[in-house]
Amino acid sequence: SRFLTVIRDIHDWEFGLLHLLATSWKEPDIEEALSALISQEVPMDKNLVDSDIRVHVSRTLEDDIKFRMWSAGEKEMMMTTFIDCAHGIMTRFRWAVCQLDAFWKCRTPAALEKALTCLPKTLNETYDRILAAIDEDDRRDALSLLQWLSFSVRTISTDEALEVFATDPDAREGPLFDCQRQLRDPGDILTICSSLVTI
Repeated sequence: SRFLTVIRDIHDWEFGLLHLLATSWKEPDIEEALSALISQEVPMDKNLVDSDIRVHVSRTLEDDIKFRMWSAGEKEMMMTTFIDCAHGIMTRFRWAVCQLDAFWKCRTPAALEKALTCLPKTLNETYDRILAAIDEDDRRDALSLLQWLSFSVRTISTDEALEVFATDPDAREGPLFDCQRQLRDPGDILTICSSLVTI
């Protein structure tokens, strides 16, 4: 709501040559807040989005070393499932990326088939699964990193993200920063937080 207020404030400045471009998925509260300000709406063509998803999934399945072990038939099954399931999901590109990350962890045809038959229906359900799948031993660290990323006033560097794991601002005994808890491999951040972060 704060962002929508800022857009309305900028619009009220009435600069003759100022043009704003805002992108969003269709949400009733967003549409209602911006309806009086919109001079032109450009809806996303779902066929173009589906085509982009198809290209992205196809290239990932061909280029990513982890997916090279799968047969052409298994890759085609993944592709078909992606397109069929992503249809109708407003945030389907992000949804597809998260599913690829989940499939990347499948080690056997049986695991892949199980993953394909129980795909989450929404992006929120996808994020719920990702959070639930975080190893119990890593949950505190994952939550801490996600909080730092969410509330930092600037982008956190990879080195700073590694230090987050060594930081415990709630520590009642012992140091607030313990270098023995600091991660050494940036790849561990991706292992712990999965599709929720990128490096």
